[in-house]
Amino acid sequence: MGWRDWCLTNGLDAEGNYEALVKGRNASDDGVDGDGDGDGGVGEYDKPIRGGRTRPDGVQVKWAVTFPRGELGGQGKRGRVPFFCHDVTERGVRVPIDEAKTRHACGAVGVRRFTVIVKDKEMLEGTRGVYQGVFGEEGVVGGSGEEVWFEVGQVERVEGCRGARVVLRLPRTGEEVQRVEERGYWFGDVVLSAEARGDKTGGTMERLDAEEGEGCVGGLWIEYF
Repeated sequence: MGWRDWCLTNGLDAEGNYEALVKGRNASDDGVDGDGDGDGGVGEYDKPIRGGRTRPDGVQVKWAVTFPRGELGGQGKRGRVPFFCHDVTERGVRVPIDEAKTRHACGAVGVRRFTVIVKDKEMLEGTRGVYQGVFGEEGVVGGSGEEVWFEVGQVERVEGCRGARVVLRLPRTGEEVQRVEERGYWFGDVVLSAEARGDKTGGTMERLDAEEGEGCVGGLWIEYF
C-alpha cells in the first residue's frame, strides 16, 4: 500500500517522447552510475508499450506507457525514476475533465512539489543526470550541493497555479536516513496546490495526512495560492 511510483506526460506522442529520452540520456550521460551499484543502465527507457480498454459505454480507450529499462526499471526498487504515460486516443476519453470529476474536498488542483530523497551523494549525482535527460534541463542546485530541483509544466493550465517542482536531495534527519536504507531512496513531502478561499491565506501550507501515517511519503500537504 502507499505511494510506490510516479508518472509524467508531455505534449509529444509516445514515440516522439522515447526519441527525446534517448537523446536526453546521451546528452546527460556523464559516466556516473545512477544506482551507485556499478552496473550502469539506470535512466535508459524501453520502447513504449501500447495498452487499452473498453469503457462501459463501448468507447475504446488507448494509451502507451514508457518504463525505465530493466527489471524494476533498473533501479533495485521502482519509483526513483519516473515512467511516462501518453494518450493515443484523446486525453478526455481516458481522463474526463469536468467539474464533477476534478473537484476535491481539499480544493487541490495540481501538484506543487514532489521530493525524492536518495541515500548518498553518488546516487544524488547519478539520479540528477537521469533527471536532466528526462526534464531537458540542468536543474537548480541548492543546499550546498545536497539538493537539485527541476520545474515541470502542467497538463491542464489552472489560472494562478504554478507547475510542479521536482526536488531531488539527500536525507536531512535521522528518520530520513532510516527510511532510505531499505531501498536507497524515499519519497519526501508531496505538496498539492489549491486556491486560497474562505479562511485560507495565499502562501500558507497545511498538512492533510496524519503525522504518523503509513510512511510511504514524508507528508501530504496543501499549499494555497
